[in-house]
Amino acid sequence: MKLAALILEKSDIENKVSQLVTRINSCARIQEGDTAPEEPAELLEELNTVYKRLELVNNAITRANHSAKFSDNQPYLINALVARDVLAKKIGQLNSIVNSCGTQQRFARNEIKFVTNIDVVSLRAEIDKLTKEKRDLNAKIQELNWIVDVTL
Repeated sequence: MKLAALILEKSDIENKVSQLVTRINSCARIQEGDTAPEEPAELLEELNTVYKRLELVNNAITRANHSAKFSDNQPYLINALVARDVLAKKIGQLNSIVNSCGTQQRFARNEIKFVTNIDVVSLRAEIDKLTKEKRDLNAKIQELNWIVDVTL
């Protein structure tokens, strides 16, 4: 099985967990005299089975991420995943800084005037550079996901 297929299965399992929890919640408490639309004990048993599969899938993905060779700069796939996460956080924080520089809204001359003491243009250029770097890294990660074989 390819790593990408396993990642897709993980997503399906997480959706299944969410659906099961919603179904369990809908029959966990009912009005006296009514019957539950489904048997909560059976749903809980199914939820436990799904969680066991999720654990197997997560372990397989983790093993693959730690053993799959990536590049000279990032020896393993896990290193590239960490780098991508750091880039995403950095881009988000820099965008937050740019947004805090916002536009001045003064309605009268006697209102306090705020000035920006950050070079927003160069900061946006840095964000664009990092965004391209993240996009390129993500493309390489996705490509590798369809090459790496995984066993459960």
